[in-house]
Amino acid sequence: MQHLLKAAIPFTAAIILSSCGESRSTANTTDTTNNHDHAAMEQNEVVANTKPVLKNDKLNAVYQHYIHLTTALTNGDIAEAKIAANAIEAGAKEVNGASAIVSSAAKITTGTDIGAQRKNLCCLE
Repeated sequence: MQHLLKAAIPFTAAIILSSCGESRSTANTTDTTNNHDHAAMEQNEVVANTKPVLKNDKLNAVYQHYIHLTTALTNGDIAEAKIAANAIEAGAKEVNGASAIVSSAAKITTGTDIGAQRKNLCCLE
C-alpha cells in the first residue's frame, strides 16, 4: 500500500502543477485579447468598405455598372453581364471621349459565351 501511495503522489503532483500552468496561460491570453482597441478596428473596416465616388455623375453611374459587370463575369453569369454591359454602353454614350468604352460594352452585350465577354472586358479597363 505504501509503495502504491509513493508512486501516486508524484503522478498527482505532476497533474496538479501542469493544470495550474494552463490557467496562467489562459489568463494571459485573455488579458492580451482585451487590450486591443475595437474602435480603431471598426474605423479601419469602415474605411475599407467605402465605395469610390467620382466627381462626374455620368462616370459614377457607368462605374457602378462596371462593378456589376465584373461581378457577373466573375460569377459566369452571361445574362447579367449583358444587362450590365448594355447599361455601360448607354451611360458611356453620354460621356465625352468614351467611344472605346461604348464599342467594348457593345461587344460584351452581343457576346454569346462568357470567354468572349471576358476578353472584351479588358478594353473597358
